[in-house]
Amino acid sequence: MKILVKIWGSLIAPKDKEGIDYNYLSFISSFFGSFFYDFMIVHWTWNVWHWWVKALVNNCSWCDRKELLKKDYFNWRRILDRYFWQVDKFFGYKRLKIQDFLEFPYFSPKTIVGWDVLTTGDIISSDDIFQMVLKNSEIDLWLILTDVDGVLDKNGNVIRKISQNELNKIDFWAKEGDVTGWMKAKVEKLLGFNKKIVICNWKDLVNIARWINLWIWNWTVLT
Repeated sequence: MKILVKIWGSLIAPKDKEGIDYNYLSFISSFFGSFFYDFMIVHWTWNVWHWWVKALVNNCSWCDRKELLKKDYFNWRRILDRYFWQVDKFFGYKRLKIQDFLEFPYFSPKTIVGWDVLTTGDIISSDDIFQMVLKNSEIDLWLILTDVDGVLDKNGNVIRKISQNELNKIDFWAKEGDVTGWMKAKVEKLLGFNKKIVICNWKDLVNIARWINLWIWNWTVLT
């Protein structure tokens, strides 16, 4: 069985902390290692990215950000590769360089690929990568790991299913720890693929296992 997993950057490198959450990586890599399925992992970096861009902007607030990224590319390459190396120690998967992935943007078992910046200064986000794989590959299950229980209604209850026709009925609002207009944009893009994509809280590993093994979930599914 082929399973595509997207890990939100705030899980691996929380925005409100410095560095990587090694406890999280230990838990989640061990969890996926307990299944005899083919996983492909896509991820983001959060605080690593914010720290770098903030440092660049502080040094030249009037400069174009894309130009700053291009000029600092080789320094960033060193920082990001070190970060990837720390993540890879836990998964033991083959790390795909962004250039290699873009040449073959398909599902590849037991691989891991993160967002990146090209030498041109263009950013390839983890959302971009996830959507490319969705578009080009036949996959059995799709999973987005987050730090919330999915998309919630105003009473804090999980909205179990969202379809293209139901999207306008959902009131996305700004609330710390929950969905925002930013999440709405992600949901809108993913609904266009007509796949059953589950957004769920990584901490409830029992629930994730039930979804993988039984296709039963208690979080938001995009259909």
